[in-house]
Amino acid sequence: MFDVSHMTVVDFKGGEAKKFLQTLIANDVDKLKTPGKALYSCMLNEAGGVVDDLIVYYQNDTDYRMVINAGTTEKDIAWINRQAEGFDVCVEPKLDLAMIAVQGPNAREKVYQAMGGVEEICGELKPFNAASVGNLFIARTGYTGRMV
Repeated sequence: MFDVSHMTVVDFKGGEAKKFLQTLIANDVDKLKTPGKALYSCMLNEAGGVVDDLIVYYQNDTDYRMVINAGTTEKDIAWINRQAEGFDVCVEPKLDLAMIAVQGPNAREKVYQAMGGVEEICGELKPFNAASVGNLFIARTGYTGRMV
């Protein structure tokens, strides 16, 4: 287990959340149609250079969650907020959340065992998918299979 709470969660909500993310990141957010589905991408600057790499999660067409790198949080949030001007989207950094990454061949089994009953809710969580369980967001994504 690794504490990766230094990563930053940002929620995007609003009528133009999808439209905004289509302009913010390099990958096609329209690929995300199933709640919990995740997509790896990069935020690009005006010249096409990488601002940061990230993972974005689909909740519904007006609600997305993104995980960005901690070392660049302030820069990334400032960039996101500048780009959000003119869009009907609320950018909500979630600085009060903690994240634990569980790694290894038995990671899911150990998490399900420790959390009792979560397996029935999450089912067979496939790679690059997430599930909400109460106030937990359990994701099988990233380099570590991090849980948000």
